Amino acid sequence: MLAGAALSAILMAVVNALVLSDDDALEGLRQWATGSVAGRDLDVAWVVLPIILVGLALACAQGSALNLLALGETVARSLGLATTRWRILGLLSVALLGGAATAAAGPVAFVGLAAPHIVRAIVGPDYRLVVPYAALLGAALVWLMAGTTLEQAAEARLWLTGSLNGRGWDQAWAPLICSLAALASAGWLAFQLAGLSLGPEIAHGLGHRLRVAQAGQLLAAVVLAAVAVSAAGPIPFVAFVAPQIAQRLTGAATPPLWCSALTGMLLVSAADLVARTVLPWELPLGIVTAVCGAPVLIWLVLKMNRKASA
Repeated sequence: MLAGAALSAILMAVVNALVLSDDDALEGLRQWATGSVAGRDLDVAWVVLPIILVGLALACAQGSALNLLALGETVARSLGLATTRWRILGLLSVALLGGAATAAAGPVAFVGLAAPHIVRAIVGPDYRLVVPYAALLGAALVWLMAGTTLEQAAEARLWLTGSLNGRGWDQAWAPLICSLAALASAGWLAFQLAGLSLGPEIAHGLGHRLRVAQAGQLLAAVVLAAVAVSAAGPIPFVAFVAPQIAQRLTGAATPPLWCSALTGMLLVSAADLVARTVLPWELPLGIVTAVCGAPVLIWLVLKMNRKASA
């Protein structure tokens, strides 16, 4: 899942870089991103129809194989199923169907996730509230952007990519005050993090109040992240990569709190410098962090998987 998110971030960074260089493309993207069939004619349908038919044919041919894969990797292989080949075919059919539908009507949010759950509602699936809440928030964001002017949409698009362009002291005061407040509680947070890293049972035995510690850490993380994002936008992969780099530099058992914060600050500064000076045109730093951070995250995921399987 993390590897997929990293790959999606790289592709989104490329799209953002292309869109920000063309106002006409931004207007077209804003209309397409709302997800609608309004204004589509039969010409669009005839273009995507062959792709959809090929994807449906592949999906129908995988029925028995998918039933075996549902039993688990080991069972499917013991029954003689070439699991890797069928997984590749499944990925290809999903890419064809999803890509054709999205190209024609835009990203109609979470239909592909909601429909299977509706079908399986008879057997009582284990629902997760994160998915519908994320769908509602994403739809609200797209609705807000669809109702803005072209200039406001361009500013919002720049903010969504993560950028320090045009930021001054007016936007710096809130993060500075929150950072000072976090500094005051740094000792308590570091102590609680060190205890919780040993596991809930051991932490409770050492005298940690788990509910209070978890609530305090969650509150600090939400406030600091919200203030930083409000000032510079969501700069991707810094929060993923910085703690891992800090942990490897210090040799600590867990990511050190303030060394991770310092590493994140240096990463953002370096990415902003690269975005402003290295390339022939100026880019938002969020595109640079996505392109550079996503491969690092994929490498970390693969490394952890190899350790887990060893």
